[in-house]
Amino acid sequence: MANPKVDLRGLKPGTPGWEEARTAVTASMVAHGCVVVAHGALGPELREALFGHAMREVFELPAEAKQRSVSTVGP
Repeated sequence: MANPKVDLRGLKPGTPGWEEARTAVTASMVAHGCVVVAHGALGPELREALFGHAMREVFELPAEAKQRSVSTVGP
């Protein structure tokens, strides 16, 4: 199953489409462990609003938890 692509171009916190994009990012992270994002360039405020909390949680996980989610590239 391919990861859904989330389009963040032109979005700012609190604007129309923001909650839908945020929900799609969260759903992809939960289902796939990653997200494919289309954007012009994420500014620091948008990057922090979307990924800041989740990334801190990932990095705070114990090594044993992170090692259960190993992926490889290629066959």
